[in-house]
Order: sequence, then C-alpha cells, then structure tokens
Amino acid sequence: MRFFDLRWCIRLQYLIVARLPNPPPSHGVPESLMFFCVSRQPVSLSTLLLCSPFPPPSPRCAPVRLKDAHRTTTMESTAHHGNRRLSKDQEDIIVGVVQAFSTNNLPLSKMQIREAVANRWGIQVSEPWVRRFLCRHHLHLRTRRCKALADKRQGMEMIANVKGFLDELTDFLKTHHFTSSSVMNFDETRIVVKGGNLTTQRVIDASKERANASSTRNSTVASLLTFAAANGSIFMSVYVLKAKFDEEGGSDVNFALQRATKVNRRSWPRFFTWMYTGFVNAELFGKIIDLVTEEWTTRNPGLPLLLFGDQCSAHMSAETLERALRRAVYLFFLTANASHFLQPLDAEPFACFHHLLRATNESYVFDAILSGHATRNALLAAAYHSERRAFTPQVVSKAFITAGLWPLNPKVVLDRAFENLGVVAPGVTVRDEARLMAAETIAAARRRSEKTAKGVSSGTVAVQRGALHSPYLLLDAARKRAAEEEAMSAQRRARKAARMEKKAAKLKSDQEAVVARLHMTCRICDVSRHRGGGAWKVCLCGHWRAFPKCKDTLVAGCLIAEHTEKCSVGFEGASK
Repeated sequence: MRFFDLRWCIRLQYLIVARLPNPPPSHGVPESLMFFCVSRQPVSLSTLLLCSPFPPPSPRCAPVRLKDAHRTTTMESTAHHGNRRLSKDQEDIIVGVVQAFSTNNLPLSKMQIREAVANRWGIQVSEPWVRRFLCRHHLHLRTRRCKALADKRQGMEMIANVKGFLDELTDFLKTHHFTSSSVMNFDETRIVVKGGNLTTQRVIDASKERANASSTRNSTVASLLTFAAANGSIFMSVYVLKAKFDEEGGSDVNFALQRATKVNRRSWPRFFTWMYTGFVNAELFGKIIDLVTEEWTTRNPGLPLLLFGDQCSAHMSAETLERALRRAVYLFFLTANASHFLQPLDAEPFACFHHLLRATNESYVFDAILSGHATRNALLAAAYHSERRAFTPQVVSKAFITAGLWPLNPKVVLDRAFENLGVVAPGVTVRDEARLMAAETIAAARRRSEKTAKGVSSGTVAVQRGALHSPYLLLDAARKRAAEEEAMSAQRRARKAARMEKKAAKLKSDQEAVVARLHMTCRICDVSRHRGGGAWKVCLCGHWRAFPKCKDTLVAGCLIAEHTEKCSVGFEGASK
C-alpha cells in the first residue's frame, strides 16, 4: 500500500474508522489508553488503522474535523471571541489601510498599527494583539524585511517609460523568435555580510544575560554575476573578487575553490576574476559577454540569444553591443529605475540566495571556529552552496512569470508598475474601499508636497545675529555663494584632472625610460649599458646592440642572425 505522511493519516482515519466496527480487544491495547504520535516517519495506512487505539468518532464528527483543518491552512478565521477588541468592520478597515500604505511603498510597523488603532477608536492594543491580528489575516498581510527605494524610482514618468519599453519589446518579438532557454536575465549582486546579528537563532543558557556567539562581524568577498534563463536553468555565473594590483596589472592572490559536484543537467560553469573594486566595469563586462557568446554558439549553433539587463553604465558599451550583435546575441536593457519590479533575478532568486547565504555562512564559521580553521573562506564556500540551493528551476522560471517578462505579459508588467506607484483599483468591500481611500490620500499628499517644493526657494547664506535681511538680498547672497562654490568645485576638478594628467605623463615617461634603458642594454649579457662607445655592435634600427666583449661569442652570432631575420635595416660595425 502507498505510504502517506503520518499527520494526513491521522486526519483520514476519522473518516475511515467511523464506518468500521470497533476493533476486538485481542489487539492488546486498552480502549481507554491514548497514544500521542510524535514521529514524522511515513507509515502505512493499513498499519495505522490496525494499531490505532483511538475510539471511533461519530460520523458527523469526522467531516467537521477535516473541514476545520483545511480552513486553518487555506482560509482566514471567521470566528470572533466575545471579548474581542475590534469588530469585523474595524479589522477590515485596518487591513485596507495597511495594504494602502504598503502599496505606496510606505509599510507600517507594528507600533504604528497600534498608534493608528488608538488614535482612530481610542482602544489600546498590545503587540501580542497585533501578532494575533496578523495571524488572523495571514492571507492579506505579511511581515517582511523591506528594502529602501530612491525617490527617482517612484516618479509618474516611469509609467510612460515602461509602456515605451513594452512597445519596443513587442515590435522586436514580432520579427524575432526565441525559446524559453534562449531568453536570459543577467544581474549582479553583492556577496557581503555586515553587522553582528546572526540570522539563525541559537539555544543558550537561560541564566546568561547577553546572547553572544563567536563569529565574524563584517566580511566582503565578491560580487556574483548570474545569467539565468527563462526555462529555469542557470547558464553561467561569474565571481568578481577584490585584489590589489601593481603597476603592470598583476597581483598574487590566494584562492580556495570548492569541490565541484557531479555534472548533471542542473550544473553550470563558474568563472572567477579579480578587480580593484570587486565590481564589473565596462572592459570586464565586454569580456564576459564575449565568453557568454562563445559558450552559447558552442552549445546552440545558429540560435539567437536575448539578454535582459539593467541600464548600468558598464553594461552599455557600444563596442560590446556591436560584438554581440555580430553573433546574434541581442542585449535588451530594462527601463531605468524599474529593475526592482521588472528584473526577474531581483525577485525570488536573489532573495532566496541571500537568505541561504547568511544562514550557511554562520554554520560554516561556527564549524571553522570549533575545528580551529580560518574563517576567511567561509563566506565564499557558503555562496557556492547557497547558489546551488537557491537557483532552482522552479524559483527561476517563476520569477520570469511573476515579472511578466517571459512569456511577455504587458498587463502584468503594467500592473506591477502601477502597484509600485501606489495606484490601486476600486473594490466593493469595506477593506477595498479603505485601501482606495488611503491610497488617494497618500497620492494627494505627495502631489501637494511636490507642488509646494516647486514654489520654495532655498539656499545657504552667512548671517549675523540680530541682523535684518530682505528676502531679495537673501536670494542674491545665496546665488553668489552657490556660484562661488561652483567655481571652487570647478577649480578642484581642474586641479584633480591636472594631477591625473601629470601622473599619467609621469607613468608614460617612466615606461619610455624603461624601454630606452632596454634598448641601450647589451642583448647578449643583459648587464652592460651603451654610453656612447664606438666599439659596440649596433643595429641601425636602434633596438639591438651588443657589448664589444660579447659580440664575437658564439651566442652573439646566433642572436644576431635571429634579429637580422626580423629586422630589415641591418647592422653596422660601430655606432655613430
């Protein structure tokens, strides 16, 4: 018989046992004895029915219990206690208001919800009440960590930009055909751990006042550039690490690579590179795109590739785009300041990756401290394993569908854009009306604030205590000070540019001096330097010469013959 999870077997037994006769006492189990099942191992349904000591319930009881269990997981609670603090309509209003603030990217905290209830109805509610309130309305409200957005990501002009992006993409897809495996999104995320608070909760002694744990507080390893396809696969990932380089662009670095897993359909190649900043610049991005193009044409010869990315300046090099177009690789850039809702990788994939990264890093650091090993490579090892666990086909493909990018769904993209700006559709319930009313109030407040900001003139002036100033004089003084500061900034920029030019000229002169010294050095012994002696053997090109004591050796004859083959000018007996 097929095996079932134990908790579902316990729920189903009420339906089955209710229609069976009572078990005979020969089983050796007293009828009054009650067992509590705590094991999570799968058991056979027949074994559970034979060994079950529970008395058979009434036929009416079994469906009710199953229905209650189903309601707790898929429906909100409709029962209200007699001593409840708020009525159903009041709670619906609170839900609508919280949703409206969240829609306008102004999510409320638990303390603000308590203050809103107290100010509106004069009822003091506690923090445990807010937690229970969120549990009752878990289908509409959640507690999550929020990310701060800049003001430029919330302007009304974004809607027009998104519509233009959709029109261009729709026209492009009319003349080009792509499969789900040939549509990819690339984005860069930082692999960093900051702060002393650990993600995983630890069990400590109850008598200990402060919960401290040996670990690392700050750790910055690299940036991760990922290429994810719409079919859920990861095409390639690049780790960009930080390093310091010498004048020639070289550096000695220590690396630690994790053992690669067995090659299967879910494995993908990983590459490592080092930069000053740990971020991708235009030159490095061009090399990465060349590598992606070469890898794609090797795996899928003759098929075009569509790459979605943000409008980072490092991604928009004309040379990179031209080289990619020659190989039928199309880079399509998303709308500016809209990657937080248009880019699939910014949704669940990177969120799952960072959640697993913090927990896995803490575990690796703890193991390294107990075993006496260094913890410097723990974060990179955690990133490798978290990447494999987070970027699953289900998570990646769902991110493309949620963003509406592939398959292209303009309605979903526009709805997400309007949601980002706080525009909601009218509804019929009390909750919908409250959400709409609060959204309209917030939008009106923003419009008034923008209108007021346009009519305000501000500046910085130097004043004396107790002196009277005319507003016109204040504005003139502010303009003069701003002009002076701008002139000083221009002078600082000019001095900085002059220093950089001087540094570049010095570097160039040093390089020329090194080359000149090399040309004046004996190519046989690499020690003697020509200072004008007439006995040296000098090539007329000026790039090859030999010391008098070295020019008659056997090695000199071989080197002179080799240089003569490459140089068409020829030698003379002595230098002029």
